[in-house]
Amino acid sequence: MRSVIYALRISAVVALAAAMAAPASAQRRSTFTPRFGVGFEATVVPVGNSILQDGLGLGIHGRIALPLNADLSAGVGLGVDGFVLGGSDDAAYLATPEATLILTLPRRGEGVRYIIGGIAGYVPLTDGLEPGGPALIAGAGWAFPLRESSFYVEIVPALVVGRSAATVAIPFRLGVIF
Repeated sequence: MRSVIYALRISAVVALAAAMAAPASAQRRSTFTPRFGVGFEATVVPVGNSILQDGLGLGIHGRIALPLNADLSAGVGLGVDGFVLGGSDDAAYLATPEATLILTLPRRGEGVRYIIGGIAGYVPLTDGLEPGGPALIAGAGWAFPLRESSFYVEIVPALVVGRSAATVAIPFRLGVIF
């Protein structure tokens, strides 16, 4: 429970700081609108770790990103994964709140590449599991423009730090940005 409260506090502080930041010159020239993304997530956790449920977790992930300037955005997100491939008796659920910075790289071709990094919390929602822990996340993504939205694909590996050990979790995500 402490991990959930810790992760929610961090997310709230980052969201408040992003909301209070003065608009950048690029935002004064155009409309300042937050971007909302929602998609599917598949998280791979190595077998034999002592912090999280291992295996493949399937779930959803959402993010709100506020542009700070033309190249940099601050975001907060939340994912929920279910490790259910072993049947309902062995099912485990994991929440992943995160606070991120997203750096958009120069455009080449049809898609837009970006680098994402920040902090997250890996919080088991199932009794009997370790309490999880905070995580450092860093990854990359690609957004492909549609008519009024964008399709995105990203991979955001996380180094999850538990009480007595650390492990890696690797989420693969795809979805739509509005």
